[in-house]
Amino acid sequence: MNTQLNIFLLLFGGIQGLLLSFFLVRKKLYTSGYLFLLLYLGVLLLQITLKVMSKLWLMENWTTLYLASHALPLLYGPLAFLFIKYFFAQKSFDSRDSIHFLPITIYLLVASLESKGIAPDWLDGLLFNPHFRLIALITSIAIYHVFALRLWKYNDSVHNPSSVEKNAQKGWLLQFIWFSTIIAVLISFVLYLLYVTYPAGHEYRFGFIVLTLFIYWLSYKALSQPGVFSVVYGPREINPLKTEVPIPAFRVYHPPVKYSNSGLNEERVKEIAASLEQLMKNERIYLDPELSIDKLAEKLSVSRHHLSQVLNDYQQKSYYDYINSFRVAEAATLLISPQGEKQKIAAIAYDAGFNSLSAFNEVFKKHTGKTPSEYRKEKLNDLRKQRV
Repeated sequence: MNTQLNIFLLLFGGIQGLLLSFFLVRKKLYTSGYLFLLLYLGVLLLQITLKVMSKLWLMENWTTLYLASHALPLLYGPLAFLFIKYFFAQKSFDSRDSIHFLPITIYLLVASLESKGIAPDWLDGLLFNPHFRLIALITSIAIYHVFALRLWKYNDSVHNPSSVEKNAQKGWLLQFIWFSTIIAVLISFVLYLLYVTYPAGHEYRFGFIVLTLFIYWLSYKALSQPGVFSVVYGPREINPLKTEVPIPAFRVYHPPVKYSNSGLNEERVKEIAASLEQLMKNERIYLDPELSIDKLAEKLSVSRHHLSQVLNDYQQKSYYDYINSFRVAEAATLLISPQGEKQKIAAIAYDAGFNSLSAFNEVFKKHTGKTPSEYRKEKLNDLRKQRV
């Protein structure tokens, strides 16, 4: 009964892992390190599959695969590290990074020789010694995850991202590093205990349920925070077409009569306007779907009333019209970017700071005279004509 329950829980995680992999493939996240996240998921699924299969059948028919199952944690560290590295770098795979897979390659080679009975005794005794293998696995996991954490801290200090999407991605990447470390260490100990206590110790097989929990955590992040699975790090590609939605420019200040008793002089208005302009350009706070005039005023350390005055005087717009003009400009760029043209309109609406598709469609058409779909189709056709 316990064995059947364990298999059921592992299969539950395996199916969810396949669905999550399909989600990442559908989003076409083949760059920015997400390919290594897919490979990481693949290792999790392989680990689950091998534990669902009969141990005796594996030993008799796939000896190499059985031996390899005990060394799969050697892949967790390198894949986690490369995921973080290429997520920030956003460049093609450097063949020199293949060296990170040398330990698992050597192990598989020796496992193949062992299955044929031709592996040297000293090498066989070393690599398949459970105590040495546990030490090797823990060392690999620790080193790679420490480097992944240092890489995360370095990019955090250099890029200092402040948009909502980037802050969300920073948070989930840090969580991923820590959870990956814990999961990999736990699996290494479970494999060790199963090996040294065989044929007893069946209860240790329940330890693999942490793989199911980890997969469901990743799936939860993908569903609850889709923005963390978008590419927002690295340089933005310059759009070859000029957008019809320019970013708002500040106008000359003319004190209106209705604010004559507000206690806000011209110099202070200009100061707030300059701070607001810097906030929009540098932090792109308009990308936050939950942004309100109260939050914006708090960010600028001014009252809501004074912020409203600055917006009306300098932009001659309401708060919502002002913020939405930035969001529409962002969406217009995303719609025809190499990555954005493959995304759904709803995903772009979220990435641009809108919290509903209907509001996005209405506001976008108000500013451009076209629906998002019409705008993208027209601009992409213009691009193709230019390339001919």
